[in-house]
Amino acid sequence: MNDHDHLRKSKTLHLFDFRAFEVELKRLESPDCYFKSIAVDLQKKRDFIANILHEVGLEPVIPEGGYFIMADWSAFSKKNSVEQRLPF
Repeated sequence: MNDHDHLRKSKTLHLFDFRAFEVELKRLESPDCYFKSIAVDLQKKRDFIANILHEVGLEPVIPEGGYFIMADWSAFSKKNSVEQRLPF
């Protein structure tokens, strides 16, 4: 879903979105709730990527509420300088 979905959807589809949201709000305390399950799924993926980054020597910056992950690569910056590889 993006910011422009509302421009392409029919009124009926908007009603389905609202209805689905209502259903999930009622299941909010249940482990079956989409909002709970997506957080668990994304955390597993985040931890998987973070472990790989750590294994190759990069220090991951673990997000607390987002799904973007960054890695501190400063330990490699002196070993693999971009300036040293430029042809000009």
